[in-house]
Amino acid sequence: MAKPNYNFQKRQKEAARKARQDARLARRQSRTADAGTATESGAATETGAASDQPAGEETPTAVPPDEAKA
Repeated sequence: MAKPNYNFQKRQKEAARKARQDARLARRQSRTADAGTATESGAATETGAASDQPAGEETPTAVPPDEAKA
């Protein structure tokens, strides 16, 4: 019976692990690159809107503490 070549198996396992890590890294980089372009293009389309509220809604007025308790 032939003796198993453990060094070959180890090299194959390490090569497969490195390929998986490279693929993961490439996916992450493409995801961050896509998100970066979406953020930049989204910022370019807005014309400096200062508030987070939709247009047409008024800003809520502050209630003095005396009236809030009553």
